[in-house]
Amino acid sequence: MRRQLIALAAVLLPAQIADAHALFPGQQVVLTAGERGIAYFQAVNDRKDVSEYVVELFDFGTWMPTRYAVASPDRVTVPSAANAFTGVAPRRITVMVDLDGKPERIVRVCTKSVARRDPFRAASTSVNTRVCSKLIVRRLQ
Repeated sequence: MRRQLIALAAVLLPAQIADAHALFPGQQVVLTAGERGIAYFQAVNDRKDVSEYVVELFDFGTWMPTRYAVASPDRVTVPSAANAFTGVAPRRITVMVDLDGKPERIVRVCTKSVARRDPFRAASTSVNTRVCSKLIVRRLQ
């Protein structure tokens, strides 16, 4: 009986995790004539409730937080896709990347789920998801 329950949990748990969120587009190339490039992303919540995400920016090769990019907003609240009145309501995220004299800069733009501040629900969650997109900013030669 215990093995059957463990097997059932192994099948159902990934389905719950996969019902998380998305970040579009998955990869974007921005060409700029100046020192800065601006890109736009959309965060979509595929869960049954409202979710909050923190926007994180990393250097592509090292996974270290980058100091050459900034996102606005840096925290987004995305309503449920199951809401019959609004449907899917993606949230727009703007990312500005400074080339700082380089011909190209590659940044990982990520959204990470965070526990909602709700006094009627559990204070923490055991599953946090992170979805990333690749942003390439190139200077026109």
